[in-house]
Amino acid sequence: MSNENRLNDFSEDFDSEELENADSIDELPHNRKDEKELDEIKTSLTDLFRKTLNKENLEVHVEKLKDAKGKERSARFVCAMAVAFQNGEISTCKGVIEGLITYEQKGTNGFGYDPIVYVPEFEMTTGEMTPELKNSISHRGKALEQMKEILKGKL
Repeated sequence: MSNENRLNDFSEDFDSEELENADSIDELPHNRKDEKELDEIKTSLTDLFRKTLNKENLEVHVEKLKDAKGKERSARFVCAMAVAFQNGEISTCKGVIEGLITYEQKGTNGFGYDPIVYVPEFEMTTGEMTPELKNSISHRGKALEQMKEILKGKL
């Protein structure tokens, strides 16, 4: 079964009334099999991401920018979130980490582009950062904090 079919099967387990009446995802009726399938999908997508952004593929990106200077090497991690409320209102937010593409890979922490994204403010790549530091400046974390504030004002 493909991941897309698994997601469709998972979402078909809930009717609109169950979704509307649940205060949180924890209140939705589900069983361990569904959680296991969703975890398998996440693992498959993560593995695919890691395979396509391996050390050799990152070298291709670095090589393409070998003659680039300054702003031509700019990079950013972006996380955008949106929520649609029952009244039709839609709110969005965005978290960003600004950086530069390095001339060589540095660091073994993180995954994906982490070894080639240098953050000037911290004088290191995100691949060199400790997990604690990276999480404290995370683009996902920044977006999530903004979304929490949006939800606090609406719920």
